[in-house]
Amino acid sequence: MFGECHAHVIMDGINYKAAVALHKDGVCEAAVRAHLKEWKDAGITFVRD
Repeated sequence: MFGECHAHVIMDGINYKAAVALHKDGVCEAAVRAHLKEWKDAGITFVRD
């Protein structure tokens, strides 16, 4: 079982300022779901944010 134990779900690991700006008016659900899908596709079975 693989897990992500220190996640920051809203961050994309590419551009900090752009990731924060994407969520400035509230959580961008599409971005969070995309990150969760990436983890799932990589075999991650749990995430601790």
